[in-house]
Amino acid sequence: MKNNYRAIQRKLSDNGWKCIRICGSTYQYTKPGEPVIVIPYFQNKSYPDELLTFLEHQTRLTLKS
Repeated sequence: MKNNYRAIQRKLSDNGWKCIRICGSTYQYTKPGEPVIVIPYFQNKSYPDELLTFLEHQTRLTLKS
């Protein structure tokens, strides 16, 4: 799996997360019973491993390839 925004967004959507707000290049996602998470949009770039690890802890999903 690629570590770009489109791949992360698809993984979140498949697991019930919904984009509730877009502010510039920052997207906010929520899921019933979970806190809001904020994901920056990096156009055509891979996300750093540190950010993916942080998002994995927040979403309880496996986002790294």
